[in-house]
Amino acid sequence: MRNQNQPKTILRKRARKRRNSLSEREIAAKSQKITDTLLQIIESNQFLVIMLYLDMNSEVRTIPLMHRLLDMGKTVLAPVMEPDSGELSPCQIINHQADLVLSRYGMLQPNPQRCRVFVPEEIDLVTVPGIAFDARGYRIGYGGGYYDRFLKRCPQSLWVGLAFEAQLIPDTQPEAWDVPVHRIVTERRIILCSSK
Repeated sequence: MRNQNQPKTILRKRARKRRNSLSEREIAAKSQKITDTLLQIIESNQFLVIMLYLDMNSEVRTIPLMHRLLDMGKTVLAPVMEPDSGELSPCQIINHQADLVLSRYGMLQPNPQRCRVFVPEEIDLVTVPGIAFDARGYRIGYGGGYYDRFLKRCPQSLWVGLAFEAQLIPDTQPEAWDVPVHRIVTERRIILCSSK
């Protein structure tokens, strides 16, 4: 299954370049469509506890989604990266202006001194970032393995990758430890990657 002519570092670089080639206007418009579709999934399943990654650079925008979910009365969580342990801690956001700080990686995250850590078993839906995805739900992330480890702690959740169509590739060349998402939501469609 592994194509030695295209190691994952090359796939990652090419996919990041395609995503970075999108204009701010394209990113905003496509992200809005993805948000609308994800909200339909959340409402149709009556999900209450949602974990969002907080976007950075050219990722699918999730900050507007966070505001909408808070306005709807949903419990909104976001990850705090723990570099020493290599784990994610899902922390609740109540007041986005007071609760969010910049992490050492340069992205927004809940302030661990202020925000309550949530039990992973109580999460209904987890949004998963990535640089590239394939139709089986496997992804090329940023190389830290944070989400692969975290998703195993919340098997009851629906795991949804958020991606632009430009991020889809035929084969991400998954390793044994890679964990696929259940669905991928793009600006055009929902890809069902498992029976969940």
